[in-house]
Amino acid sequence: MAIVNYENLPSENTPLTGGASGNLNVMQENGTTHGSDTKLGYSQAFLNDHLVNISNEVDEDYRVNFLKGKNLFDKDNCSNITINSSGVIGPNNEYLTTNYLPTKPNTKYYFSTTQKSGQTNKQIYIAYYDINKNFLSRETYAELEHLFTTPANCYYMRAGVYITGQENYQLEKGEEKTTYEAFIPNQIVVDNEKYSDTLNVGSVVDSRSRVNVLHSKNLFSDKLRIGVTNYETGEYDKTSLTRITSTNWITIPAGTYTISAKPVDASKTLQIAMVTFDTNMNFYNITGISGNWKLSPVTFTTPIPLNIKINISYTIVGTNITPNSVYEVKVCEGSSILIPTIYADNEEIYSKDNIEQYSTDEIRIGTWINGKPLYRKVYYATSPSTSSTTANAIINMTIPIDEIVRFYGSIFYGDTTYRDINAYQTSSLFSFVDINKQSSSSFVIRQCVAGQSYLSKPEKIIVEYTKTTD
Repeated sequence: MAIVNYENLPSENTPLTGGASGNLNVMQENGTTHGSDTKLGYSQAFLNDHLVNISNEVDEDYRVNFLKGKNLFDKDNCSNITINSSGVIGPNNEYLTTNYLPTKPNTKYYFSTTQKSGQTNKQIYIAYYDINKNFLSRETYAELEHLFTTPANCYYMRAGVYITGQENYQLEKGEEKTTYEAFIPNQIVVDNEKYSDTLNVGSVVDSRSRVNVLHSKNLFSDKLRIGVTNYETGEYDKTSLTRITSTNWITIPAGTYTISAKPVDASKTLQIAMVTFDTNMNFYNITGISGNWKLSPVTFTTPIPLNIKINISYTIVGTNITPNSVYEVKVCEGSSILIPTIYADNEEIYSKDNIEQYSTDEIRIGTWINGKPLYRKVYYATSPSTSSTTANAIINMTIPIDEIVRFYGSIFYGDTTYRDINAYQTSSLFSFVDINKQSSSSFVIRQCVAGQSYLSKPEKIIVEYTKTTD
């Protein structure tokens, strides 16, 4: 079942041509609820225009909520560029310009900022694009705030602001300015008593997307503890403090299961030994499984409900292990470990275990050697317009970075070739990028280039890092 929330719908269902029906329980803002067999009485297009969020129960255990902030201006995902009246893009460190923001024709937005102390100059602008991102027009305003309406045939826009003189940028849908709110990434939150994770899904999902989640049912929800559980008696022995770590009891119904454990140190492998008891806490032997050390993952079938514990160790006996040595433990139904995957409008946008996912939103991609979460973020930029051996700021990163693990990327060289973002050919032909710390939560990606073929070229920079807040 899914509950779909709508806003600004009439209290009565006036039937329209092409009225929608489907397998959803739908709740209007006024509290009226329609069952899965009820024809909603609104056209699907009308419903799409009024859809606020989807709360979708994926099987009986999982609830999915779609969250969206009101401020569309993500200052951490902008470029230091300006767009002129012909749509030509040029570098400008005094401006921040957003990426392409999805919109609709003839829609009102309010763009507001505040004046920085001691400054008087102000400038905001909006560039409009069609459904294929072809430039339509640009409007500029020497103002701190402005109400505007998107043109006909406009499906994308880019907003720019004079950052030297202004701050607190907010772009919001509607006819009135509201209290400033920092940008909040679109999120899908999957949450129940056994599993909780917040997944950033980025701008590909807007408030009209249909969200589905495919997942394995991970029944493990407890912390590991140092020690071993005797596979015949079920008793826990905490004296083996450096050799083995163990779970608490986990109850599973009859069926087929895959048990897995992942180490923080990817160069090592883990082995697991199953402790299997029936629901009366009598030892139940599964031939080849109970009490036998096996490389993770392990698949087994039980014809009866069981209480199980999992002992975990490195493959080399005697190697010390701690709870922090293990990255993830999964008890999954089925004969293989499924990857939780989120789809929006049938387009895959997030795989939790897929470290090859790239996005302009921050994504966790693993765990660093110190046990901290490791993140990745992609930035698009334009190289400096003049040759210089002095590094110029091209991207502002407002992230509380602890360590930068690596950064890399590519730059368009000339008109036909891609090169590494750090490429040296001669003293008069090169590209060089570094990241400079400004404060505990502010970093700047800087670049210097030389040679006509490197000037004002599109580029992308990928940064992987840990954070002080973890």
